[in-house]
Amino acid sequence: MTQRSKLSTQDKLPEVKGKLIIVVREVAIDKVVKRVELENLVVNNFRTQILHSLAGNDQGNRYVSRIQVGTSGTDAAITDIAVTAPQDIAIVAMFPTVRSVQFDGTLAVADGNGATYQEAGLCLFNIAPNLLTRRTFDGIAKTAAFAWDLTWTLTWVT
Repeated sequence: MTQRSKLSTQDKLPEVKGKLIIVVREVAIDKVVKRVELENLVVNNFRTQILHSLAGNDQGNRYVSRIQVGTSGTDAAITDIAVTAPQDIAIVAMFPTVRSVQFDGTLAVADGNGATYQEAGLCLFNIAPNLLTRRTFDGIAKTAAFAWDLTWTLTWVT
């Protein structure tokens, strides 16, 4: 009879932590007028989508394709599946460490004007539901005078 050993702590998947940084710049004078740094909430869909990717069920669609900002100030919950009235922000991904991935994007002066944004999320390409992480924040009004630089980093913590 083969005896099974218990899993060591090294055999468990690490926790994922996320950090969102929003830098609001007044473009005409090239001045930072606001900087917000927040930890995010990883929603249930993140775990589901990782499992589908491991099983090969991705059809090339299970990758983070954008950051979305939205208008809902409702507190983030692990059951969230979408951002309200979303404004898409294209991103570029990089790997600052072996345990992290960083997504950078800019909400340009011409984009998303006239709304007060109170939430942000990382979203998958062409999968529903597509929300992986979400964070709410104090409302920031978007006008053509301002561009926002967003950096979202996910780190696997051991």
